[in-house]
Amino acid sequence: MCGLTRAGRAAAVAVVAAIAASGCGSMVAPLTRAASPTPSIRPVDEHGAVRWVDRPGRFFEPSPLPTHRLPANARPCTSAELRVFPEGGDGGGGHSYQTFALRNVSRMTCILRGYPSVVASQPGRPDVTAADGGFFVGRERSANMPPGGTTRLNIETERDCSARYANPGRYPTLLYHTVTIGIAGGGQVVIHQPFDVLCGLYTGRFAVSQPPQRYTHSPVSGARAALELPGGAVAGTTLRYVVDLTNPTGTAMTLQPCPGYEQGIGSVGKNILELNCAVRRLPAHRTVRFAMELAVPGGTPAGPATVHWQIAGPFDVAASGSLHVYGRDTPCRPSQLRVVITVTLTRGWTPPPCRGTQPGSAGHPGLVSADQFRPA
Repeated sequence: MCGLTRAGRAAAVAVVAAIAASGCGSMVAPLTRAASPTPSIRPVDEHGAVRWVDRPGRFFEPSPLPTHRLPANARPCTSAELRVFPEGGDGGGGHSYQTFALRNVSRMTCILRGYPSVVASQPGRPDVTAADGGFFVGRERSANMPPGGTTRLNIETERDCSARYANPGRYPTLLYHTVTIGIAGGGQVVIHQPFDVLCGLYTGRFAVSQPPQRYTHSPVSGARAALELPGGAVAGTTLRYVVDLTNPTGTAMTLQPCPGYEQGIGSVGKNILELNCAVRRLPAHRTVRFAMELAVPGGTPAGPATVHWQIAGPFDVAASGSLHVYGRDTPCRPSQLRVVITVTLTRGWTPPPCRGTQPGSAGHPGLVSADQFRPA
């Protein structure tokens, strides 16, 4: 506002500018009087494409495959056949564990299995025997240990217990520096490392790394998708386009189970449809074209839009492309627009006069003089 001092500008609460449209905007016009001209749209060539089918599909959820555990039928190891090495620790939420690797230094395969006897000792104090299992430990699985192989053992301690917090402001510890592990085949292995056993001591099972869990894959996992789109689409009609699915691998992809897919304008929709799996496979290093149909909502605004398509599953077989939507909303012309300015002033305050701002003045036509401001 012209002529306002710093204090005067502070007194103005709000200045709001808005554009008022007359007879135009995003209101949907009747079909008989569509305001956006629709040019001739060249359709996509669907020759040779697998025809579209309107059939519900399903989201692909990977399922665990049967696991094959490592054999665990060797004779028990003796302590003389083992060497122990610390491997660091981990934990969280007040639960901490240390990991120790026991290596088979003999020439024969043997096994360490189950919960071992674990006892912490400290001169002048009673021994502390570890309980089987803890927050993090106790669900391990063992297997045969060949010469040079390794079996691991986790030993856990706790941070939180009543003994730790019995006296406010004091947090005692109870450190033991020797832990003895009993070996079922005979003998003991001794670890020299501090453990705070004030809140307990816990042992896991002997553990050997197992093969990772495997899961089923979508029949089109690894495929690539691309869209063939027309230059435009009309709101309220059906968009016809083509999806190119390419198999870049050296093995044919069998479409069993038949994959589902999602599609939409602006974002993928929530409805899942099924591919037409009359074509039973995607040959190696080949592309198969699938015809698609997508309803364009009548209220879709005119202008550029993005078409999204993807296989329904937790993997990235997806594509997108752009086209122009010819909507039935009425574009605004400059002559249909006017600017409305709302000024909210503090009651009882009068702004200083503006110079040269009389309506229709030669220098500043259309500006409002200060005497036309009124407090809200």
